[in-house]
Amino acid sequence: MPAARLTASKRQLTPQWMDRIPKRVSLDPNRVFPTDELLNHVPLLIEGVADYVQNPAAEIGVDMPVVAKAMELGALRHKQGFDAYEILKEYEFLGGILFTFFARTVSEIPEPCENGELMACGSRLYRAVTIIQQSTIAHSLLPADRHVAEREERLRGVN
Repeated sequence: MPAARLTASKRQLTPQWMDRIPKRVSLDPNRVFPTDELLNHVPLLIEGVADYVQNPAAEIGVDMPVVAKAMELGALRHKQGFDAYEILKEYEFLGGILFTFFARTVSEIPEPCENGELMACGSRLYRAVTIIQQSTIAHSLLPADRHVAEREERLRGVN
């Protein structure tokens, strides 16, 4: 049930995340997600987290749309000059918003929940945020890795 509520609330949670990012990085708020297409990534990321929380047997893999969106976000963050720390902070904000949402949602559920079930749900939430965070960071670092490899190759050619 918390996952379904998370999916239903993705449009309300998105601005909470986006409002915090420009406060952390020196970037105009309109450049955090400069196009509507990129702006639509955030609800899709939240929906991907909710899907995993709902169905933990369906691992988040590289072929899933949520990972593709996280990778596109990584490419954008590279172009914007975000460093790994800033991306980590960005997902720290998202994780905090989602955990707060889940805590509030669980307290509103009329039927009792087992503690183990709640802990498993929290663990899946953490894992989902971590996976998309890793995808974003890895993809943001790819261009820098390629650049370093090219420079090393040129240096070897000179020697």
